[in-house]
Amino acid sequence: MNTAECIKCGENFRKFSTKSRDRVCHECKRVKPRNYKQVAKIVEVTNSDLEARVIAMEKSLDALHTVIGVQINQTVGHTVEYIVDDIIDKKFSELKTTLSSSMTKNKKDTIDEVEKMLKADSTTKAVGLLKGQLTRQMKAINALRQEIEDIHNQ
Repeated sequence: MNTAECIKCGENFRKFSTKSRDRVCHECKRVKPRNYKQVAKIVEVTNSDLEARVIAMEKSLDALHTVIGVQINQTVGHTVEYIVDDIIDKKFSELKTTLSSSMTKNKKDTIDEVEKMLKADSTTKAVGLLKGQLTRQMKAINALRQEIEDIHNQ
């Protein structure tokens, strides 16, 4: 009573109501012919066009990797330059103060004091910490470069 045979496909389907006069099943109703204008707009892309696009994308990726590498080098260079300038300025000012205060003292005491400072500065913890920090930053940069190369090689 609630079923009917489809005119198009011949299968039995369930009606929504007992008073429904539908003679076409729900699947056959949903199939609509394509609009000719839409079909005409669809254009197939050839392999050569796709290959040209891939080559263009590879070139742009190469350019991006180059830019990233340059930016990393510049950033690290500025950071290292700032740290080294700071250390040199501090040590130079310490040496100036030592020399100016020791001008009135005995010459031998001044030379001994300068030598002690130079030995102490070469083993200062701050310099070691800065070297460690620079080493860690360089390792991080090398790791980033390696990741970029791995991504590019894929």
